[in-house]
Amino acid sequence: MAGNPLLALSSLLCIFLAPELVVGKGGFRRKGLEEGTKSGGGSVVVAGNGTISSGNGTFELGFFSLDGGANWYLGIWYASIPIPTYVWVANRGSPVKGGSGSAVLTGDGRLSVTDSGGVSVWSSGNRRSAVAVALMETGNLLLLNGKGRRVWESFDFPTDTWLPEMRMTREKGITCWRSPSDPSPGNYSLRLKPPLYGEFELVFSGAVPYWSTGNWTGESFVAVPEMTVPYIYSFRFQNPFTTSAYFTYYAAATAAGGTRVLTRFAVDSTGVFRQFVWSSQTEHWDMFWARPESVCRVYDLCGAFGLCAAARGGVAPCDCPPGFAPADATAWRRGDYSSGCRREGDNACTTKDGFRELGAVVFTGAYSVDFPGTTRGSCEATCLKNCSCVGFSHARSSGFCRNFYGRIFNLRNLTSDAAGDPETQILHLRVAKYRNSGAEKRHQKGVLIACVAASSIAFVMAVLGLTLLRRKIVKGEKAGKNGDDEAALFAAMQLRVFSYKELQSATRGFSEKLGHGGFGTVFLGEIPGVGSRVAVKRLERPGGGGEREFRAEVCTIGSVQHVNLVRLRGFCCERAHRLLVYDYMPNGALSAFIGPSMREKPILSSHWSLIFPASWSGSDSASEYPSGRRNRGIWPDDGELKAGVIGSGSAEMEVI
Repeated sequence: MAGNPLLALSSLLCIFLAPELVVGKGGFRRKGLEEGTKSGGGSVVVAGNGTISSGNGTFELGFFSLDGGANWYLGIWYASIPIPTYVWVANRGSPVKGGSGSAVLTGDGRLSVTDSGGVSVWSSGNRRSAVAVALMETGNLLLLNGKGRRVWESFDFPTDTWLPEMRMTREKGITCWRSPSDPSPGNYSLRLKPPLYGEFELVFSGAVPYWSTGNWTGESFVAVPEMTVPYIYSFRFQNPFTTSAYFTYYAAATAAGGTRVLTRFAVDSTGVFRQFVWSSQTEHWDMFWARPESVCRVYDLCGAFGLCAAARGGVAPCDCPPGFAPADATAWRRGDYSSGCRREGDNACTTKDGFRELGAVVFTGAYSVDFPGTTRGSCEATCLKNCSCVGFSHARSSGFCRNFYGRIFNLRNLTSDAAGDPETQILHLRVAKYRNSGAEKRHQKGVLIACVAASSIAFVMAVLGLTLLRRKIVKGEKAGKNGDDEAALFAAMQLRVFSYKELQSATRGFSEKLGHGGFGTVFLGEIPGVGSRVAVKRLERPGGGGEREFRAEVCTIGSVQHVNLVRLRGFCCERAHRLLVYDYMPNGALSAFIGPSMREKPILSSHWSLIFPASWSGSDSASEYPSGRRNRGIWPDDGELKAGVIGSGSAEMEVI
């Protein structure tokens, strides 16, 4: 055995690695390739459409393409599920052009990805020579020496996904893909936060933090209470607050067969850190939690002058303001918005430029110069005189003017309350003024005709005004009838229409915050004259639907009655204000009850395939929810801890 290292290796592999698949220089078996295939002085591990699988078939290693075959990558993905989900990519920054790439165990014992000409585009870079490759059931790819010891592993070089048993250290983090179809490194990463290494943080370009987990409590991180779910996974934080700190987690075994729950963490291309659990019933990944909760909180997601459109319900998270277009339209179509937006039309700086009002927004990046006590016209003129000025804001009541210069990014809408405040500064973005000689001539001709026929136009306007006035009177009579019908409908559903002042008084100026949902903040209130306590949700939906659409949604929610649905008491739809009034749940969110005291009795999970204890009173309600429904909230009721489900499944009307 001493004279035959491959024989010694095979013995060690039988002891230590079974049933993991092993590929060695002296001969190997793999799906899709002939046994013993070699390239140059080494062995071909995988090539073309061939793959190798882990022992129980959970993972596969092979080549894949996301753009129709133009670029190929060596990667690892789940083989046991129908949805392609890639967890590791070797040559993420150097794709193989065409479909003839190979993964080779070279003569010096390294794993190399080569193109059709045998040129290496990626190498494992291990210093100690390897003689075999093993794909573990955990998804970890190993290179082993003649004694069966690891000389390199993919868990030390993660891409965008954090798998169970993978250790996160101060030197190892995960970095997102550039776009959903481009696995090259993107702008967003998750890492242990230096210099204390007691929490994780998301950073932009390795330098700008925009979210953190908060410190470790011994069971979870402060900002991620969803981590306290021991029947899905368990965590281990070793040597926290030291340079040798590492963090790992383990997937729990399911009730049937002892198989592990498929779960993964990933930073997606939009910079959001998410945790997923696979549902064998729906054959879909259920998102367990995500941070930041709003993609608009991700730093510089939409690039220069890009507007975060997620809060407005857009399909894509980013959009360009009026008068602007994507700077790289091809990248935007792929889902990479980092190039931002450019001004449409003539980019020359002239005093004939115009401005587009964006409303109440917040942004970063630009520096500003203030001009107090000016009119809107003078504020605009001051900006036009400077080619570096990209926009201005002006407060109507105080006359406060501010001119902005340079690059604007992190552009997103404010809440509807702020938009209605007269002191809110409305951003006016500088755009090119479209000029057309033919249009200008027609405009001048129209002005001349208007001057000559002034008396005729005045007569026509007078007649038109009388006609419109008559129509308005008729429309008002019809609206009054419709309003009476709507009021009767609300009365039948026992829904009360509140004024904004009533709810402001009931919540004592929105002073006692209960929580924050995906579309607004929840406050504790007490209805005057009745004495019952309520939960008031103030919706924050800039650019949302009008009053008619909102009232229709209220009718939909109010008409749904169930013992496990929290009752909608009323609403407010006054100007820009949109508020919902629900029965108050004094015991708070169910997540507060899933902690150390209830570990022996797991209650609920967003992973609906798990088995719930029959004694839980909310199980009937949970079973009635269609699988895959994401917008849901489950709260323990008063006293008896009866489960109450909040929300009708409409993303627009998600509550608490």
